[in-house]
Amino acid sequence: MIALLNLMAIVASQTALARHFNLQESNSAEFYHELGLEHFRSSRYEEAIEAFATAVQLEPGWAEACNDLGMSYNSIGRLTDAVECFKRAVSLSPEYALAYYNMGRTYRDLHQYSESTAAYLTAIRIKPDYAAAYNNLGVTYEVQGRYAEATNAFREAIVLQPRMAEAYQNLGDLAYRLGNMKTAVEAFKHAERIMPDSAEVHFNLGMTYIMLGDKRNAQLEYKKLKSRNPVLADKLQRTIYKDTLIDVRGK
Repeated sequence: MIALLNLMAIVASQTALARHFNLQESNSAEFYHELGLEHFRSSRYEEAIEAFATAVQLEPGWAEACNDLGMSYNSIGRLTDAVECFKRAVSLSPEYALAYYNMGRTYRDLHQYSESTAAYLTAIRIKPDYAAAYNNLGVTYEVQGRYAEATNAFREAIVLQPRMAEAYQNLGDLAYRLGNMKTAVEAFKHAERIMPDSAEVHFNLGMTYIMLGDKRNAQLEYKKLKSRNPVLADKLQRTIYKDTLIDVRGK
């Protein structure tokens, strides 16, 4: 039944697109690229790969199609194939910041951190206000133990995009790991203002208050957490009354 529904969705996508293309255009690279985007948005990654690959075959010099094919490969865990697509994209369009960014993410998933760092730095050179690239660069630096550089990267992401909660979270996580609890509280409180309903933020903030010996504020975070994530709330409550250090990420 599920397979039938998927087939019907694929046919519907192709039919809808065909209405916007004449017979000649329906065999064009543009048609298959649009079809690939439809499949990708619907998480039909295998079908997206087939469509994007056809687009690239029909128009080998199309950098965007190569990038989108790489994203589809990444989505099903074919990381090496994804990297090759991103490399092809940037060879066709050397100033393609998004392709370098995607390359950086994929290299990080492959645990090739030097290559990931280089890709992010290239994306930033091309697009100096690329906040997401700074944030992910910070994560890659942190994995390598380059904590000062990671902190600077997270802070730069925040300067560029002051409402990037993920960057505040990452800055707080790193500060917590390094024992800088006041910095961690400040970062988590910023994240809380941006995402007041995030259970993870309240848990992290509560855990940091515990490390500061501030059980009153930790208890306030517990109360906020109860209705959002009872499991994390219970973990925080038990930790408030025990001298047990739990990973700030709650994992």
